[in-house]
Amino acid sequence: MKCVWVLFFHWSLSGAEWFKIEKGPDTVVTALGSGIVLPCSLTPTMSAVDMEVKWSRQALGKKLVHHYMNKEDKNEDQDRSYRGRTALFKEELQYGNTSLLLKDVTVSDPGQYTCEVQGKGAYDKITVKVIVEAKGTPPEISVVGTDDVSGGIQLLCESKGWNPEPQLQWLNNEGAELPAEPIESHRDNGGFNVGLRVTAYRRATDKVTCRMTWRNHVINTPMDITGIGTNPNITEESTDSPGTRLLCETKGWKSKPELEWLSGQRTKLTDNVAESQEVNGLYTVKHRVTAHGSGTYSCSVKQYPMMEARKYISDSSQPKDTGNT
Repeated sequence: MKCVWVLFFHWSLSGAEWFKIEKGPDTVVTALGSGIVLPCSLTPTMSAVDMEVKWSRQALGKKLVHHYMNKEDKNEDQDRSYRGRTALFKEELQYGNTSLLLKDVTVSDPGQYTCEVQGKGAYDKITVKVIVEAKGTPPEISVVGTDDVSGGIQLLCESKGWNPEPQLQWLNNEGAELPAEPIESHRDNGGFNVGLRVTAYRRATDKVTCRMTWRNHVINTPMDITGIGTNPNITEESTDSPGTRLLCETKGWKSKPELEWLSGQRTKLTDNVAESQEVNGLYTVKHRVTAHGSGTYSCSVKQYPMMEARKYISDSSQPKDTGNT
């Protein structure tokens, strides 16, 4: 017992301070663009003013998130992405609070962070996981093409501004998943932007749904494809009049669409009235214009889903056909 007392007495005289870092939440969640506090504090309560505090992130290698030593910040080795975005609570160091404030959180900030505190003869560390959430736009469906022969409709479902990355899938009217192309995904400062393409066939289903899953949330965007017509198609017609006669035609619409012609300067052309015909409850619409001069002329369906075709005319006497888009 006497030896134990002598050892304790020697430890006290040496000025060493025993501490542990208090166990806080393993994970902290924040919204994109906001600030977040990564908790780290000493127990028992004691001053950390004269201690060394290091915040690091495994993904950065030897670069630091924040470094405090000798009563001041030492951020020469700080990763550039954190410059001006980190701070300790200096007025709280005397109470053992070595938590880190991370400001203006970005989509690159999620991950495991380590807080290390070195005192005189004592050391401890903990890790904290940071999750950054960003809620983006609901998924939207657009028609990117149609196949008159097979009856296929090429659809694109898009959603923007999410973190973490959401998952997309296409379902038929019975809830079965449709085979689709690989998910298109890219990340910018606003989060993940995702898209998923599929070809749906009217003979197999009358309704499709784009389903997005993000964490525990599910968002469905349905679409009735029975009344979606074909892409507008532009053809040239012979004429004795000056200029190039162009015909725009689209078929198979449940509600009669309006067609609009625009010149290369995006000027509306209205020299003729559109013709429409209804067969078995589906509309075919034709609209003719005369193109004067070279340039790109476009014909678009003015209703949801919007579609557009373009044709380049080299001059009024010798048109050049580059096809529809």
